[in-house]
Amino acid sequence: MSKTKTTVRINYSLKNKCSNILVVVSYLLFIPLFTNFSNDQQGVFLTNASLKSGMPDNEESFTLINLHLKAFLQGPFNPASSTMSDALRSGSLLPGNDPYTEFPNPINTTTGAGVFLVADANNAIVDWILIELRDAASPTTVLGSRSALIQRDGDIVSATDGVSDIQFLSTDLSPASIPASIHLFIKHRNHLAIRTMEAQITQTGTITYDFTTSQAMAVGTNPMATLNAGSTLFGLWGGNVNGDSKVRYTNSVVPLISSDAIGVFNALGGITSGEMLNVYNIHDVNLDRHVRYTDKIVPTIPSDALIIFNFLAGNSAGQANQGF
Repeated sequence: MSKTKTTVRINYSLKNKCSNILVVVSYLLFIPLFTNFSNDQQGVFLTNASLKSGMPDNEESFTLINLHLKAFLQGPFNPASSTMSDALRSGSLLPGNDPYTEFPNPINTTTGAGVFLVADANNAIVDWILIELRDAASPTTVLGSRSALIQRDGDIVSATDGVSDIQFLSTDLSPASIPASIHLFIKHRNHLAIRTMEAQITQTGTITYDFTTSQAMAVGTNPMATLNAGSTLFGLWGGNVNGDSKVRYTNSVVPLISSDAIGVFNALGGITSGEMLNVYNIHDVNLDRHVRYTDKIVPTIPSDALIIFNFLAGNSAGQANQGF
């Protein structure tokens, strides 16, 4: 007769340590009384919820949260396929180390072997993004952050293998505990950041959130760009090359807001026909690995300045604002 291996995990607050020991001992002593264990069962996982024993919710200790997230970036988005371009990946220009080390409390990340070799139409990597967990009551307070990768179909995945959901341990946060609810922020190096409309509950262990389905998924007035003719897909506003949480084609005098299109012009040394080819650069608005101020006919390279103009619906005085 084969033995059944049973694993019991208890995750209570420290002040209940003694009672936890008694629970474990009692449980192990009475294992033979249970009849619903199959011989090949490898273990039993007892969750916080199954072992509450009347404990108030605020006394529970959660050690891990799993994030299943989806978002689109306007810059590389192709309405015809409803996916984003992976030109940076196919051009071998994506850096192996994340570019967000200047942000508060980052967990610096390096990609796993072979992650950028995947050329799948949906799952190929587009670029690095940054996820922040923020305090539910005070969204300006960053609890923790982690760099991740975004696939062509918008799935946000771990840099370790390029397919798994994002995970935060309690020790990744400051303070080192997972609160009952959090706000999620998604940031990209030349797009406007977005934030969840409502704080998300963490007790289930997994948060599933799709920003692409509605403007109402993010806080603010028109916090995202409309990506298709049917107005059914939405994504982070592109063209924020100045990093000032606004996108503009021309300068604004009152209040003073710099033109992102002129930012492209200046990056090219003030030369209208200037270009940077095969680069990983913040001024590459559509992430096609090239930077141009004017269109180039042969070979075809679109103007990043005009792309910003088109993002703003052809309104030279138009402006997109971060929603918070």
